[in-house]
Amino acid sequence: MKLEPGTVIAGRYEIIERIGMGGMAVVYKALDRKLVRAVTVKVMREEHMADEEFIARFQIEARAAASLSNANIVNVYDVGQDASMNYIIMEYIDGMTLKELIQAKAPFSNEEALGVAVQIASALADAHLHGVIHRDIKPQNILVTNQGIVKVTDFGIARAAGSSTLTTGRNTMGSVHYFSPEQARGVFVDQKSDIYSLGIVMFEMTTGHLPFEGETNVAVAMKHINDPLPDMKHLNPNITDSLEGIIRKAAHKNSALRYQSANDLISDLKWCLSLEVEDAHPSPSQYKPRPSAKMGSGEQQVVKPKALPEAPYKKSAKQSPPAEESLDMNAATEEEKAYERKIIIAAVITAAIIIVLISSLGLFFYESNKPVPVHPPLVKGMEVEEARALASEYGLRLQTEQKYDDDADAGIIISQNETPDAFLLPGEALHVTVSMGTNKINAPDLRNKTFGEAEAILAEQAIQYTYEREYSETVLANYVISQYPAPDELISPDSSISFVVSLGPPTKISTVPDLTGKSESEAIEILQGLGIAIGLSSKAPHDTIPAGCIITQTLKPNSQVIYGNAECSYVISTGPLERITPTRAPTATLAPVELKSMILVIQQPQVTEDAATLHLRVNKIISGGAGENILDEVIPVENFPYSLRVSGEGEVYYQVYLVRDDGTTQLVAEQPVNFDEPAGIEEE
Repeated sequence: MKLEPGTVIAGRYEIIERIGMGGMAVVYKALDRKLVRAVTVKVMREEHMADEEFIARFQIEARAAASLSNANIVNVYDVGQDASMNYIIMEYIDGMTLKELIQAKAPFSNEEALGVAVQIASALADAHLHGVIHRDIKPQNILVTNQGIVKVTDFGIARAAGSSTLTTGRNTMGSVHYFSPEQARGVFVDQKSDIYSLGIVMFEMTTGHLPFEGETNVAVAMKHINDPLPDMKHLNPNITDSLEGIIRKAAHKNSALRYQSANDLISDLKWCLSLEVEDAHPSPSQYKPRPSAKMGSGEQQVVKPKALPEAPYKKSAKQSPPAEESLDMNAATEEEKAYERKIIIAAVITAAIIIVLISSLGLFFYESNKPVPVHPPLVKGMEVEEARALASEYGLRLQTEQKYDDDADAGIIISQNETPDAFLLPGEALHVTVSMGTNKINAPDLRNKTFGEAEAILAEQAIQYTYEREYSETVLANYVISQYPAPDELISPDSSISFVVSLGPPTKISTVPDLTGKSESEAIEILQGLGIAIGLSSKAPHDTIPAGCIITQTLKPNSQVIYGNAECSYVISTGPLERITPTRAPTATLAPVELKSMILVIQQPQVTEDAATLHLRVNKIISGGAGENILDEVIPVENFPYSLRVSGEGEVYYQVYLVRDDGTTQLVAEQPVNFDEPAGIEEE
């Protein structure tokens, strides 16, 4: 939701202009019509209005900040809801963020850094006193007025010290460069976490650099946990040992070895500031500071002032202190006064320095219409909306382009053009590339598909392919045997699939056996083993070959045929010929047409069931056992007796078979005929 200038909230606050945008809210400058003063209006972003967690965080910020009253904390005037819009009305700060000052001026002088740090620590001391842990101390959340006053703002993820103070990734990752090791681990957080973050801010003020950088938030977080602070004197040779020691103690990785309270930190900051003033403005004070206890192995020592004396001994009418004790207390009072004078002088000087700094930057950048350049944040590895919110905090807009990436989920930033060491002006674009996710698809399963089916599947998905053919003992011809890549393997749409198509079993050559004299069962077994199909069989008498054995075969013995592509028929011996005229045998009469042609008359076979037609098959067996089929017809019963003209020479043997419905046959009549001796056969 974007509020246009002139929009009035709650009938009182008139929007003037938008001045900032964060991940949780949009910030506007507005006019309080009732009190006629400028205010800051913080409005929850529209996409979070239905998110109960964000609403709760928004309300927490309002309650946390409203409970505090300190010159170094931005005041909260009002909080409410207008229709579906949640808002907070805050003090308007005419100045800039500490982040802008750091980017324009760092490294700060010792006095500047100390003056700013004292005011931030003062804000934290007051917040901690009221049980509020800020948890997001960073330069972007610290404002500096044109009068040199430092103001801490944005208590959006603050927690009461007595409530649950475990961190969550949603609350902390945006401030990863400043948060404490315990926040990085997601464990218990207390006021010493704010002190650690202030130590990191002081490091950045005095060196112009963040102590820890990395390509991802997780990488930076791990450095907060494991890596020591870099050498500050290498980055800024002018930093004093005392100031360096304060920073190292504030940012100690072990919270037990940090300052235990913001007031302890303020004490050392003021003392260090007094040393800076004393060096610049020597005084005849008799005050001599002493070193404090060590802060931990390998750390700098911070020289602290003597503890200030107790309140002066009060005289009474009944009792007066000894003279020597009175002199000692007067000396302590003078020492305390000298120290306080230094602090006051230091505060005045640093305030003046900050005012001059603000004024000079404002004159240079604003009056000359030249915005303050900023270092863009590192957003690689972030989600787009998270990066957009962070870029907005820097006054930048996010410009995206998209590309497929197999290693990053959709919506994750995989690269950025402007690195954190570059400079951008507010309003300029931070160019990033956003992952569209993987562009790969699952390879289709072509196995056991015909070649045509495989082609259709690949054409439908626009996948290129190659194939080859090979023999297979197990896969039928024209079916796919295998493929590469394998089914369901992720492939790019422009990749190619190769597959193998079966030619069926490899070609085999079989040698035709001589079946003469073998039993039918032996013949069948031999032929099947050679891939030769069993053809028609017939029977004929034979004088020398036993009944049931093969007389002749249609395939020539020792010839070669293709395995599975040949058929062999054969004649089975019925034993020596017996001249027996079967019951109802066919009669033959001489044909008048030619001498060796005659009519074979076939009587109706006797069957058990009534039938309108009978299927007859007549085989002609000639001398030597060779046979041929001369009739295979379905004959109506009214056509019996059935006449069949036959011809031949020499002795011929005729067999009449009845063919059943299931294909089996039954011999119903047989008749030998000698065409050379037609005696006894009647002519037609």
